[in-house]
Amino acid sequence: MAQKCSSSKVSVVSVKKWEDVKKVEEVEDCFILEFDPSKINNHDHHTHDDHTDDDDDDDDDDDIKIIGSVVCVKKREDVKIVEEFEDCFILDFNPYEEQSSIGLHFSKLCVSVKTEVVSDDDDVSVLAVTGQVACRDYPHSRHLCAMHPFKSTPHEVYCKMCYCYVCDVSAPCKKWTEGCKDPSLKHCDATPDVSLWRTRRDRKKLRKEARLQ
Repeated sequence: MAQKCSSSKVSVVSVKKWEDVKKVEEVEDCFILEFDPSKINNHDHHTHDDHTDDDDDDDDDDDIKIIGSVVCVKKREDVKIVEEFEDCFILDFNPYEEQSSIGLHFSKLCVSVKTEVVSDDDDVSVLAVTGQVACRDYPHSRHLCAMHPFKSTPHEVYCKMCYCYVCDVSAPCKKWTEGCKDPSLKHCDATPDVSLWRTRRDRKKLRKEARLQ
């Protein structure tokens, strides 16, 4: 049976029976287990045919003990809340697979190959990050954005590092979603693969250089 455990700050569901876990998981991201899940699992795999007498049943019952309440946290954003009233809890996700506040995926970190600059005798190892980091953490044209792939996401969408290929300014530019003379010529669609966009980019550069002279 599942019950609500209330406090002044937060309300957490308490699950006392293994068979209620699935139901609670559908509506709650964080809940308390009032039993040892590992021992309940082992017990559930036994059938009545496996028991030869009542003594065996008693032995199995002795293996099931309440060890106290254990909180299961499913979302990273709930960790801080649970930490306020629980010293020990279960993470139902891999924290190392989550993206850090600076955009790094810890699972993609690796030790860089030793070079002449960093020899085997050095105490410092260079860490490298695999993946399209340059097109995520540094300024890049919209069509190269790793966060919003050009082929699978709307071209109007952009990240904070995207810039207009034609205007060479941070996205969005003035013609990002609608061209002046031709509304269909949106700068968010610009790529170097199309000669029209290459020509317009070159013209923009020449105008900027002329103004600077």
